[in-house]
Amino acid sequence: MTLLEVESLTKRYGSIVAVDDLSFSVAPGETVGLLGPNGAGKTTTMGCIVGLLQPDGGQIAVDGLAPNSPPVSAMVGYAAQRTALYLSLRVSDNLSYFGGLYGLRGGSLTTATSKIVELFDLGPLTDRRVKDLSVGQQKLVHLATAVIHEPRLLLVDEPTAGLDVAARRRVIDGIRRLAAQGTAVIFSTHYLEEADEACDSLVIIDHGRRVAAGSLADLLAAVADPATVITLGSGETVSFDDRDLLAAINSVDQDQIAEVVVERPSVRRLYERVIGGADGNSAAGSTAEVTPGSTADV
Repeated sequence: MTLLEVESLTKRYGSIVAVDDLSFSVAPGETVGLLGPNGAGKTTTMGCIVGLLQPDGGQIAVDGLAPNSPPVSAMVGYAAQRTALYLSLRVSDNLSYFGGLYGLRGGSLTTATSKIVELFDLGPLTDRRVKDLSVGQQKLVHLATAVIHEPRLLLVDEPTAGLDVAARRRVIDGIRRLAAQGTAVIFSTHYLEEADEACDSLVIIDHGRRVAAGSLADLLAAVADPATVITLGSGETVSFDDRDLLAAINSVDQDQIAEVVVERPSVRRLYERVIGGADGNSAAGSTAEVTPGSTADV
C-alpha cells in the first residue's frame, strides 16, 4: 500500500529542467530519503508534491488525490528549509496559531498541542519567545508546527542544516517517532549518515533525474565491496570478500600487517558512486540505476 505516488514528474524553469521524469512512491510509516547535490531538484520536487508548484508533466497522487485538493492539504505537513515562525510570539502561541490554520479549535487544538509538546519534549520551551531560542530549538518548533495536525504525509527539507550534533539528534528522533506512528515521511538531507540511520529507502537524484532508488538494504547490497581490507607494510593492500575478520587476518603474514580496515556498505559509498564517484563525473543520464532487488554495479 502506498500513500504517495509520483510518476514521471517533470518541472521546468524556462530552459532549465529542474525535475526530469522522476518517479517514486512512499508508504505509510516509511521514511524515504531524498538525496542529491545542490540544484538536483529536491526542493522543487517537494514543492510540486505539496502543491506550491505546478508540474509541467507527470502525475502526483496523495491517497489517490491531486496535491491541490482540500483533503490533501489537511493530510500533508511541510517543513521547508527556512524556519517559518513568529519570532516575537511564545512557542505555545506559534503552535496554537499553526494548529488553527489546519482547522483545529477548542479541545481538539489543546489536545493536539499537548501531544506535540510531549512528542518533541517542548515543555521547557512553551512559554519562551521564539526569538530567544537557539537555532536548534527553533528548528524543532518549526517541525512541530508542521505536524501538529497529525499529517499522514510529512515532507521535511534539510531539517538539520546548520544544527549541532545534539540538536540534530533531537530533530531526527522526532521524525523517527512520527514514522513509527505511521506517518509517511520524505526526508531531504545533505547529511548522508542521517540517511543511513533514519531512512527505510532512498531516492538519489542528480540534475533532476533519478540515478538510484530502492530500499536501503537493496541499495547497500549493490555496493557491498570487500568487507576486510588489509594494508601490508610494503603498502600493498589485500581485500577479502569474507566477512570473517579473523580468517582474513590469519590468511596473511601477520608480521607484515600495517593496517586492517573492516568496510561496511554505507549510504556515503553508494552516494559517491552514483553522484560522480572518485573521478567527479556525474552519473546523471547514465543507465546505471539500482532499483529494489537489483545488484547492478553502480
